[in-house]
Amino acid sequence: MADGYLHDNTAAKGLRLELEQDFNKLDERASRLVSYVRDQVGELILETREGMSNRVDDGFSAAEARKYGGEVVKIIEAVHIGLAQIERNFLRDMDGIIGPGAYSINEDGTVDFVLSGLGGKLSTGSLGVEQHQLEIVKLEDASAFDQGDGTV
Repeated sequence: MADGYLHDNTAAKGLRLELEQDFNKLDERASRLVSYVRDQVGELILETREGMSNRVDDGFSAAEARKYGGEVVKIIEAVHIGLAQIERNFLRDMDGIIGPGAYSINEDGTVDFVLSGLGGKLSTGSLGVEQHQLEIVKLEDASAFDQGDGTV
């Protein structure tokens, strides 16, 4: 280790890359859902702006209430289905890291870690090499990422 640089092992570097990719997928999926819902809400806002209830009386006619209520239900459904799919996709990605048996989701939404079920990428076997033997670096590391409190 002549350069004094601490070299990371391949499994740790690969884990960081995968975590970054999984986060980016989560972020993109959530952004797509938010964009879709924004469009739907915008259309409903426009519709209420152009609707008769905006011009006469106060409140909504029965026909408008049914129409607007149906549109709101479509928005709720899109969010419900979209969030459920985002969760399924994210859990699938995380399963690749820790294995599907490494956690259990409780009825109250809390999640327990099941050490005996640990698998996935975290089950990568150690080669038992010394730090100075980790100098061969071919796998790019994850890009700069907010690392919380900055401690490594």
